[in-house]
Amino acid sequence: MTPGGLASLFGTGFSEITGLEFPGGATSHKGTQVLIDGQAAPLYLVRSEGGQEQINFQVRTDVPGPSTVRVEVVNSGARLSLAGVPVLRVQPGMFEYVPAGSTVRYAAAVKPDGSVIGPNNRVERGTAFSIYLTGMGVSVPLLQTG
Repeated sequence: MTPGGLASLFGTGFSEITGLEFPGGATSHKGTQVLIDGQAAPLYLVRSEGGQEQINFQVRTDVPGPSTVRVEVVNSGARLSLAGVPVLRVQPGMFEYVPAGSTVRYAAAVKPDGSVIGPNNRVERGTAFSIYLTGMGVSVPLLQTG
């Protein structure tokens, strides 16, 4: 994990939801919370499908790195806890996707019109585009959590 970065938890017993839900940065969603050293983190995905559960959350920008923290998942009052989770200053990662019918990974990048760049939608030289990253560490100026 890195300050301000996105992180994912995988396991079971995280929530009571079925399917895929996007809490949009809320720090609690239908009884589910992720706590980092006792403070709630913004939630961006809560998923329970086929016996697998996942929570995507943002590491608070005030969590220092390098350090270790305790991460807890609260599910309607019950707590699952993991101590000694490492927090690094930076650990850059680029989001990827695999187009349907392919096994090749591509950077998650979009054109200004919102279309995804890929083998059937190339970007022309000189065209602006956005790439999705995480783990870049604390920004200057400091961006707030969420």
